[in-house]
Amino acid sequence: MTRRLIAAVLTTGLIGLVLLSLRQQRIALVHDMSMLHVRMSNDETSLWRARAEVAEMIQPASLGVPDDHDLRSALAQPADPPPDAAHD
Repeated sequence: MTRRLIAAVLTTGLIGLVLLSLRQQRIALVHDMSMLHVRMSNDETSLWRARAEVAEMIQPASLGVPDDHDLRSALAQPADPPPDAAHD
């Protein structure tokens, strides 16, 4: 009877240690995930700052992008007719 009681107490103690170890691993993983989320948030913030700086520095005129009026006038002009071989 005493041996069974000692075995039961030891088994319960081992199971408790295993459960505490698993709990500690879970807490460590949650902490790591939280730190990764903070890093991702900081990286995203710096990315948006960089995008805003680029948007402030670049103007459409400096890129050589035609405005809508230039595009419409270019599209409205008829294309040159193909050369006619009979007139040569």
